[in-house]
Amino acid sequence: MKTSVFGRKVENIEDLDPQAKEGILQARRRREDDPADVVRKARLEVARGNPLWSELEEIDLVRRPPGYLVSASTDEVFWLYRGAVFAAWSASMIPDSAALHFYVDAAGDLVFLERLPDRGQN
Repeated sequence: MKTSVFGRKVENIEDLDPQAKEGILQARRRREDDPADVVRKARLEVARGNPLWSELEEIDLVRRPPGYLVSASTDEVFWLYRGAVFAAWSASMIPDSAALHFYVDAAGDLVFLERLPDRGQN
């Protein structure tokens, strides 16, 4: 399992120094009991199972003014989706057939994006 530590990916938690390893393990144990984390995990499962939604890697997205995110690998341009995606405190989706994109941020939250049309398209 990949873990993000101070902005870098670590393939194996065993590669960390003992203090960092223990801090991550304690945080994981706390999160397992956290109701918000249960909802977060359920929402991620729903998002990954939705055929209309595509998961992106946060590390591939480059921030550009005035609030755009550009994929470094595909040059697609995205911005934050401002609509409601899930009902409050649940993994129940708000009925919508929008083709959205999402990534999981450093805090483990889902961030939804909509793709802007290519330039020259109406």
